[in-house]
Amino acid sequence: MDVLASTDELLQFIVNEDIYSETVIFKTIYWLAPIASFDILKFPPKSFLITARPNTASFSEEIKKEIEIQLRKGLVDFKVRDLINQETSSVRSMIIAKAFDNDGFLDIEPQSQISDPIGFDPTR
Repeated sequence: MDVLASTDELLQFIVNEDIYSETVIFKTIYWLAPIASFDILKFPPKSFLITARPNTASFSEEIKKEIEIQLRKGLVDFKVRDLINQETSSVRSMIIAKAFDNDGFLDIEPQSQISDPIGFDPTR
């Protein structure tokens, strides 16, 4: 994420679409709405332009810095949440299916490779 403009009436950020999805950006902006009003536009070639305008007369230096910090933290937070959702979707589906399987019909083995980056071996 890069800062394009920073004035008392306007903040603009450019966010790479290859890194942060539209969903991640909107979730982040949702939590910043009490601080400022936001516009999000596609920005060629593969970016989003985020424009923040103050809810009051103008931005103070502290508020500008706070928006930038919270935007950066929020993008990383929601990106990590998105990655975790992607990595655990098959496990969640199996848990839900198993929870509603009353007669043992769904006693199946997982189709995907179970792995853990810290070395946990679920087969032991």
